[in-house]
Amino acid sequence: MTGLLTGSFFRWCEEGTPAAGMYVLPPMRRKGTRNQEYLNLGVDNLHLYFGSRTAVEIYSDYMKSFRKTMSDFLEEGLITDIEVGLGPAGEMRYPSYPETQGWVFPGIGEFQCYDKYLKA
Repeated sequence: MTGLLTGSFFRWCEEGTPAAGMYVLPPMRRKGTRNQEYLNLGVDNLHLYFGSRTAVEIYSDYMKSFRKTMSDFLEEGLITDIEVGLGPAGEMRYPSYPETQGWVFPGIGEFQCYDKYLKA
């Protein structure tokens, strides 16, 4: 028997868990609202989390720990695929159509250029 593992780096963690602290900087929309589902790509390399760590460092440590912990399963070929989700619905995207903030299908999307970490 083989298996597929799906790992997710987005807001799917319970409040009060260690991972919940990663979600303090969600992207800002033009209307001033924030989408709480994912991290802003503009903060990937900023030292903002857990005692001055970057999001990329946290992701890297997670992957290294997974590899070490699951090495027997990986080497034996029991885990054949790994999917990593980086945003809402497992997609690495800026959800320009947040249904939780009033968007309905079909509608016009919105580019996430209003966030202070994404401005040039």
